[in-house]
Amino acid sequence: MTLTKSVQVQAYLYKDTGSALKSIWMTSGLAGFYKGLAPTLLRDVPEVAIQFTVYEALRKGVQRGRQGEKKLQTYEHLVLGGAAGAVAAGFTMPLDFIKTRVQCGASSASALLREVVREKGVQGLFVGVGPRVAQTSIMSALFFTLFECCKLGLKPPVERDAADVAILPKVTKKKRNHIWKRLTCTSL
Repeated sequence: MTLTKSVQVQAYLYKDTGSALKSIWMTSGLAGFYKGLAPTLLRDVPEVAIQFTVYEALRKGVQRGRQGEKKLQTYEHLVLGGAAGAVAAGFTMPLDFIKTRVQCGASSASALLREVVREKGVQGLFVGVGPRVAQTSIMSALFFTLFECCKLGLKPPVERDAADVAILPKVTKKKRNHIWKRLTCTSL
């Protein structure tokens, strides 16, 4: 299912996936299934860059503030990841607003931008920021925690130190000889 069709069915522009496929194909052809791709990329690239930058800055700041233990615990990765997601969602909200409207049928991003700012001001581009920040925060919290889990899972057991137990207590205690066993996080 393409992004455009998915968004339009979710927005109740079509009764089901079949009618969305047929209508989009008949009116716009193959290009209709990719409507909103450029705004999606324009939103996603800065959002990911902001998330990683903020997460790394927060992680390093927390680690610098510690006296002894350098490794962060799982709950700390969840909190820092969530904060990074909230910041990124807030900054990229106008881009997400435009992307969603284009995917739901707005003729062009620039015309939409002018119209919304003229009618509602810049704050009109932030409609729905609360739910988006909540959703992105949860996803980022889980992503960065899993990211740290995978980094540790890829680390050879001989290179792990005692502080690695803070992230994956069960996995770090096991010595594995086969790389395929070390790459999975199924032992959690």
